[in-house]
Amino acid sequence: MRSPSRSAPAVVARMLGILNARRGERVWEVGAGTGWNAALMAHVVGPQNVTSVEVDAKVAGQAADHLERLAPAPG
Repeated sequence: MRSPSRSAPAVVARMLGILNARRGERVWEVGAGTGWNAALMAHVVGPQNVTSVEVDAKVAGQAADHLERLAPAPG
């Protein structure tokens, strides 16, 4: 069984800096991992504007749980 990927905080910060996303833009992430990166992007662009996909159902479930706690859906 594989565990979710966790990138070093400095790597995530660099990737998000390069992405240079702005509020209202839409972001598509391939590989949800822990959901941390998606939560950070949701904070910037808005949770309704982030789509994160994961092929491993267990990892996807864990990421969804993390996201619900870190970046709950609006409304």
